[in-house]
Amino acid sequence: RFMELALTHPTEGYYCRTHEGVGWRGDFSTAPALSPDFNQALSRLVEELVDGALAAGGEDGAVTVVELGPGGGEFAEDMLAGWEVRRPDLRERVSWLLVEVGPRLREKQRRVLLRLVRTGWKVEWADTVEAAFAAQSSLSGNQARVVVSNEFVDALPVHVVRVEGSSLLEAYVDVSAVPARAQAEAPAWEVREVWQGLSPQAEAELEFLFGTTDPSELLAWTRDGVLELRPAVGALLEKAASGASGVCMLTVDYGEAFASSLSVCRRGEGMVDECAGGGMAGSAGVAAPLYGRTLRAFFRHQRTSDLYARVGWQDLTADVDFRALDRHGRATGFETILFVTVADLLRAHGAEEQLQVLVREAGKASGRALEADRRASILAALLDRDGLGGSFRVMLQVREGTGERGA
Repeated sequence: RFMELALTHPTEGYYCRTHEGVGWRGDFSTAPALSPDFNQALSRLVEELVDGALAAGGEDGAVTVVELGPGGGEFAEDMLAGWEVRRPDLRERVSWLLVEVGPRLREKQRRVLLRLVRTGWKVEWADTVEAAFAAQSSLSGNQARVVVSNEFVDALPVHVVRVEGSSLLEAYVDVSAVPARAQAEAPAWEVREVWQGLSPQAEAELEFLFGTTDPSELLAWTRDGVLELRPAVGALLEKAASGASGVCMLTVDYGEAFASSLSVCRRGEGMVDECAGGGMAGSAGVAAPLYGRTLRAFFRHQRTSDLYARVGWQDLTADVDFRALDRHGRATGFETILFVTVADLLRAHGAEEQLQVLVREAGKASGRALEADRRASILAALLDRDGLGGSFRVMLQVREGTGERGA
């Protein structure tokens, strides 16, 4: 539970401390906070999902947008402010639920969204995923759910497994007291990584994803002898699916469809399923990326591999395994219908043309030139398939209504 406690402990966890973690003053920035152009593309997609859910629900249908990883509230503000102008009809049928464990970020979100709440938009908060979905599941009526997970899955706890000869070992965290050198000094604590046998959760996840716990077979899946596992992904999707007439799960995060033939496709082409032979080749015979250790920390926008230097004061993250997300989704009744890079999502929504507009504006002698140049630089990076825009992926999973709430 080290990663979970280091990030979400009520008083000592990174997200729950009073320091500024998100943004240029903090340790990392999210795409919505950096780029309004990304917000616009994602907003159009979310609006399509909301409209589809409302149409499927009939005249009495309602939709709750559940936002996981809402940052400073920028995305919710953009969505609701846009609807305030273009779609005031949604005010009575759509509610917005932000899931935020950090009190400082929650307070910032409340300030950002206060005006929209005062105009009648239904906005609520939950501290945990469990509380969010439990609260929505208790609502009566024909309720659909659109879940927007933005740079959230990468912070879910990771089990790190090492293939070593004929053995499988898992990384655990050992915390031991270091005796004080003087009577007046408080004891220090040493935090270190130790390798022991597999936990039941890691063993079950290996069986689910790979169908084996044989080290000789698992070694073929990894580039450095390490497999990172996230059993919490399955639990997240099960909670997301519970108690709703239909669910759309939209995930934006950095990572890969590790060691599989899941293809990053153009919008509308759908998901290319795994090869019948279970091979690890990607589409068109291109080798898919293998598993490996990606767990790292961020402190003041600097990446570090020392996970234990500033426990509770630095962000912890690992690449998302979209293959695992797809597999867990299918086991829970979801179908993956979209898997694209952020670069391709932006292109599909006219971002290349918008970039040219920004470049022209940046070249003018006007008060908006500096901001246009900043936006153009960020948008160009997000459009780069070989850079930032290719590192971030968008996956859409849909679970149609079963006819029974809670099924």
